[in-house]
Amino acid sequence: YTFRGNAFCVAVSFRKLPALLKPGACVWIGRTAELVITACDKDYAVARVLSNFRLYECMLVNVPGVTVDLPVLQLKDRDDIRNFVVPNCVDFVAVSAVQNAGDLKFARSIL
Repeated sequence: YTFRGNAFCVAVSFRKLPALLKPGACVWIGRTAELVITACDKDYAVARVLSNFRLYECMLVNVPGVTVDLPVLQLKDRDDIRNFVVPNCVDFVAVSAVQNAGDLKFARSIL
C-alpha cells in the first residue's frame, strides 16, 4: 500500500475497486459493516456508513452486483486442486467469490 488508511479513510488492496463503484452502490466490509457510495472516481470512493462496526486488517470487502476483475481461482488454488484434490479423489470442492457461470466452468476445467 502507498496509503495505509486512517480514521477517515480505508485502504483496500484491490486498486481497481473505486473505478468499479457508482453512487448508490452498497459495500459490505466483513459481515456487519454496510456502506453506501455517495461519490467516486477512478482512485477513490466516498461512502456513508450505515452500521456501527470495528474495522480490522484483512477484512473481506463485498460489493453486491459489481463484477470484479479478479480470477475465481488463484495460482495456489489451481495448484492445490491439481496436486491434492485430484490425486486424493476429494468428493467436494467449494469455490467462493463466484461471479458468473464462467467461473464455475473454469474451476471444473481444472479438475
